[in-house]
Amino acid sequence: MNRKTEFKQKFKQLLTIAFASMMVLGSALPAVTETASAFTGKVGSSYTVTDGGRITYGSGDGGYSNSRKCDLGDGLGSRYTYCVQPAKASPPTGKVTVDKVITDSDDKGKWNALRNIVFYSPSYPGYEKNISNIKGAYYTGNFTKDWAIAHLAMAYIYEGRPSDMATWGGTKASGLGDIWTKAKKLGDGLWNADSEKDEAIPGNFKVFISTMSGVQDMVVGYLEDIRGGFRLQKIDNDLDEPYAQGDASLEGAEFTAFNKSGHAVFLGEKKINQGEAAVTIRTDKNGLAKSAADALPYGDYLVKETKAPSGYQLNDKWSRAISIRKDGEIIDITSDPVRENVQRGGVQIVKRDKELKKSEALGGADLNGIEMTIKNVSGHDVLVRSDIGSPENKVDWKALSSKKDLIDSGKVKRVKSGEDMGKITVHWNEAKKAYTAETLPDDLPYGTYTIRETKTNKTYQRTDKSEHLFKIREDGKTVSYDDGQNEMALTFDNYVYRSDVQGTKIGDGDSRRFAFVPFKIIAASNGETHVVVTDKNGFFSTKDRRAAGDLDEEEGKDNARCQNPFDDLLNEKQISTESLKKRAEQIRCGVFFGTGQFGSKAAMITDAGALPYDTYTIEEMRCENNKGYVLQKFSFTVDEKTRTGTVDLETITDDLITIGTKAKAEKTGMNLSAAEKDVKLMDTVSYTNLVPGKEYVLKGKLMDQKTGKELLVNGKPVVSQKKFVPEKKDGTVDVEFVFSGAGLAGTSTVVFEDLYENDVNIASHADIHDEGQTIHFPEVKTHAEDRKTKDEVGETHKETTIVDKVNYRNLIPGKEYTVKGVLMDKETGKPVMVNGKKVTSEKKFTAHKADGTVEMNFTFDASSLKGRTTVVFEDLFYEGIRVASHGDLTDQDQTIWHPEIKTTAKDSKSGNHEASRGKKVSIVDTVSYHNLVVGKEYTVKGVLMDKGTGKPVRDGLSAVTSEKKFTAEKKDGTVEMQFTFDAEKLQGDDVVVFEDLIHNGITVTSHADLSDKDQTVHFPKKPDTPPENSAPPKTGDRTKLLGYIALMLVAGTTAAGIAYKKRQMHKLSEDQDDLKE
Repeated sequence: MNRKTEFKQKFKQLLTIAFASMMVLGSALPAVTETASAFTGKVGSSYTVTDGGRITYGSGDGGYSNSRKCDLGDGLGSRYTYCVQPAKASPPTGKVTVDKVITDSDDKGKWNALRNIVFYSPSYPGYEKNISNIKGAYYTGNFTKDWAIAHLAMAYIYEGRPSDMATWGGTKASGLGDIWTKAKKLGDGLWNADSEKDEAIPGNFKVFISTMSGVQDMVVGYLEDIRGGFRLQKIDNDLDEPYAQGDASLEGAEFTAFNKSGHAVFLGEKKINQGEAAVTIRTDKNGLAKSAADALPYGDYLVKETKAPSGYQLNDKWSRAISIRKDGEIIDITSDPVRENVQRGGVQIVKRDKELKKSEALGGADLNGIEMTIKNVSGHDVLVRSDIGSPENKVDWKALSSKKDLIDSGKVKRVKSGEDMGKITVHWNEAKKAYTAETLPDDLPYGTYTIRETKTNKTYQRTDKSEHLFKIREDGKTVSYDDGQNEMALTFDNYVYRSDVQGTKIGDGDSRRFAFVPFKIIAASNGETHVVVTDKNGFFSTKDRRAAGDLDEEEGKDNARCQNPFDDLLNEKQISTESLKKRAEQIRCGVFFGTGQFGSKAAMITDAGALPYDTYTIEEMRCENNKGYVLQKFSFTVDEKTRTGTVDLETITDDLITIGTKAKAEKTGMNLSAAEKDVKLMDTVSYTNLVPGKEYVLKGKLMDQKTGKELLVNGKPVVSQKKFVPEKKDGTVDVEFVFSGAGLAGTSTVVFEDLYENDVNIASHADIHDEGQTIHFPEVKTHAEDRKTKDEVGETHKETTIVDKVNYRNLIPGKEYTVKGVLMDKETGKPVMVNGKKVTSEKKFTAHKADGTVEMNFTFDASSLKGRTTVVFEDLFYEGIRVASHGDLTDQDQTIWHPEIKTTAKDSKSGNHEASRGKKVSIVDTVSYHNLVVGKEYTVKGVLMDKGTGKPVRDGLSAVTSEKKFTAEKKDGTVEMQFTFDAEKLQGDDVVVFEDLIHNGITVTSHADLSDKDQTVHFPKKPDTPPENSAPPKTGDRTKLLGYIALMLVAGTTAAGIAYKKRQMHKLSEDQDDLKE
C-alpha cells in the first residue's frame, strides 16, 4: 500500500467518525438562545445555533444526524444550519460568528452553487415552496432523506466536488440507499449559474459561512429583509395638472407593482411569483398615490395603472420600472406624472313638431337651423372645442399630451361650471330619419350639462325654453334621445307658425258677390288639399268661426269632424248651388291642415290657424255659380311668426270666359262643303281668359239649322272633342269633324261648341243662326228640255240644243261659282260621245241669293242619238272645288228622250211593195216609233217621194201627204199612215214614203231614206198606148195659168216662212251666247 492510498483510507475513516460524532455531539450540546434583532448579517456579526434534534434517514451507523438550527430574524424563522466538512467534528451549539457572506453577486463557481443548494434545501424557501419543481427534480419527497441529500450536496460542493467523496458515500453510507447519488446530482445540477433554478433565487438571499477551529465549517441561509415603497402623481392629461374635469375625479385610481424580479418574492407568507401583482396603491383626490415604506420586498417591479378613477380612462400605455434595493426607501416617480384622459362623450337631441309629436315638420316648415346651447353644470371646469357645433376642427383627445397649446391657439377652451359651452344646430339626420343636433362623440368630458333652445328658425316657435339636464358617464358614448334612457331629457317640441286665409269672391265689371263657390287650397309642400266655400256674401275663411257653444253642442259628439266638411267636393264633377245651400251651416267650420312631411297627421285644433307655414295654391272650383267665368288660381304664403295670423286675400275677381267658333270645310277653306261621303270640317274655336298650362276639353256637335236639333248621320249625332292645354290665356284651337255628308245636300249644319274644365262645362257657343258656325251644303237640281220642243222630247237633228235649267240651293251669296255639265247616255251610263268628244257645257255665275237658277245650253249633233236617251249631269264648283252635283241617271227631269222612227210602206190592196195602178191608190205606211215619252202627243207627217227624182210625188198640184196625231201609250209602238192618191201617172216608178215625227210643232225625228226598201212601193209601167198631147196651156188658157200662179204663191210663202225661221234661230243662238258669257 502506498502512502497515498493509506491516506485516503484514513481520511474516509476519519470522515465517517467525524460525521457520526457530529451528529451525536450535536444532540448533546445545550441550546443557546439569542434574539435575532442583534444580528446584522455582515461579516463579524454573530448568531446563535441551537439543537435541531435527531434526523433519521437510514439504519445502522451513520443512518441519522443530530441537526442544528437558528433564527436570524429575517422572516424565514427557525431554519437548519448545515455542516460542510464531514471529516471534522461537529460544531457546538451557541454563538457563531459570520466569516464569509455569499451574495447574489457571487454568481459563478462553488459559492454560487452552495448558495443555490442552501436556498433549495429543507427549511428554506426553494424547497418549502417547491420553487421550480425542485422536489421533483432532485429530492425524494421524504423530509429526512431530503435533508440528508441537501446536507451531503453542500459538503460535496464545499469540497469542490471531489471524486473520492463518491467512494466514501458508497461505502460508509451504503445504508443510505440512493441518498448519495441524489446529493451528487443536486450538487452538479445547481453548479450551473444560468439554470432556471439559479435565476429563481431572490437577490437578497445570502449564505453565511462560519469557520471554527477544530470543527466543521457551518453554512446557513439568510433572506435579507430589504423593503421599500414608491409614490406617483396622476394628472389630467388635457389640463396638464392634477385637476379633475367635470364630474370626474382623480381619486381612486389604482396602480399595481408587478414582480419583475426574475423570481418569486414574499410578502410575509404570500408568495409573489414572477409577473404577479405584489402591491396596489390608490390615488387621493389630488391624484397622489403612495405606498408604505416596507410595502415591497427586495426585488424589481413594474408599476402600472390597473384601475382608472371615476370619469377617467385607464392609461394602459404608462408603466414605470422600480427596484427595491434599500430598506425603507420610497421611490419617488411623481416627476413623471401619470397622464389620464378624461372620459368623453357626446350628446344628441331630437327636435319634434309639437302637434305631430314626431320629428317631422308640418306643411312647408322645417326644423333645420334651430340653435341649441349647452351649459356646463358639472362640479369642475371642462375643456372643450371652441366650436362644438362644428364637425370640423376635430381634436385628438386621445393623444397623451398637454392641450395647453390648443388653448393658447383658441381651438379649445376651458369652461367653468355654470357657463355656456357653445351651440349646436338642428339639421336633418338622414341616418336617424329625424331632425337632430349633436356634438362630436368626444366633445364633452365626463360631467353634467344642460341644453336649451336659444334660437329658432323662421318656421317654428321657440316653444320649449327650458333647460334639459343630461350627463356624460361613459367614454365614447353619445347620450341620445333614442338610447332608451334620455328620451324625455333630450327631446324638444316646438309649435309651427300658423295662420288662416280669407277672401271675398266677386265678378268682373258688376262686382257681384259669388255665393256658394268652392275653392280648393293646396299645400305646395305635400299636396294636402281642403275645400272652403263662400257664404251668401261671397266671403270665405279657413278659420273655425263657430260660436264657442257650437263646439260642444252634443255630448260625445266628435266635433273635430266638422273640420274639412267640404272635401267631398274634390271628387264631384258637377257642383250644384242647391246642394251647397243645404250645407250652408258647415261653411263656418273652416278647414285644418295637419300633414307632416312624411305623411303623419296632426290632430285637429281650433285655437290656432288652419294653415301651417307653407306656400299654398288657392284654386276656384267650377260650379253652377261661376259657369262662364275664368276660375281664379294663385298662390299665397303663410309665413307670419304667429299661431293665429290671417292672410287676407281681399277680393278675388273672375273674368268672363268666352269662346267663338269659325267653321269651314277642309276642301273649300270656307263654310261651304259638298254633300259627299267623306266630309271633313274644321271648327276653329277662339277662346279668351283661359288659364295657361291647364287642361281643357272642347266638345263639339253638329246641329241641323232648319230643325234646331242634333244632326244625325246614320242615326247617330256627329260629335268631336279636343283636349288642349293653352300656352296663353287667349288663343285658338281646331276641332275636327269627319262624317258622311251624303244626303245633306241643300241643308246647313251649325257647329255648337262647349268648353269643359274637369268635366264641367264652363263656356258654350251655340247660336243656330251664327253664320260663322254654319256649314252650307249646296244642292243642285236640273230640268233639261229641248230648246225647240220645250220639254223632254229631244230632237235628232244635226244641230240640237238642250237647255238645262240648274236650280241651286243653299249657296253663299256674293260668291262666284261654276256649273259644269256633261251629257250622259242613260243606257251605258257613260258620257255621250259626238265625233269623239263629250257633249259638255260650262257657265260661271255669281250667286246673288242662296237659291236660284242658271241655264246651261248643250248644242250638238244629235243625229246619232235616234232612239237613245240622254241625261244631263251637272256639277257645281267653287274655286275649282266641286261643292254640289246632280248626276242621277234615273232623274226624269234631267232626261231627254230622243225618238226614232222607221216605216214599212205597202200597197193597201196587194199588201206588199207592188202597187196597182189606178185613179185612187192607197199606200199604207206602218210607222214604228221608239223612245217616245209616254203620254205625250205626237204627230206623224208623211210625204211620198219619187225615188227617181227625189221630189215629192204630187197628186195634182199637191204633194201626196198623210198626217196623224196620237198619244204614245208606250215608248215603243206603231202607227199606220194611209196615202191615197191618183197613181195613174206613176209608170214604173218607185215611191218612197218619208215620215216626220213632230212634237209640239217641232219635227223631232224623221225617216227619209230613198234607198230604204221598207219605205218603197213600186208602181209598174202601163201597157204601151199612144200618149196624149200634153202641150202647155195656151195663151188665154186661164185654168192652167191660174194653177201656175197659185203654185208660185205657195212657193213664195214657203220661202218667206223659211227666212223667218232662220232669223228666229239666229236670235236664239245669240241668246245662248249671252248665257255662256
